Amino acid sequence: MNLNDLLPDGGIDALAAQLGIPREQAQRGAEALLPSVLGGMGE
Repeated sequence: MNLNDLLPDGGIDALAAQLGIPREQAQRGAEALLPSVLGGMGE
């Protein structure tokens, strides 16, 4: 599953802006959390 398939257009940019972090850092964090998020959906 691709992170971009789950987030709306501009989702990573919005996340980065809200957290006050660079876009690349927000993307890495979201990608690291993706398996946990998807795993929780299956429960």
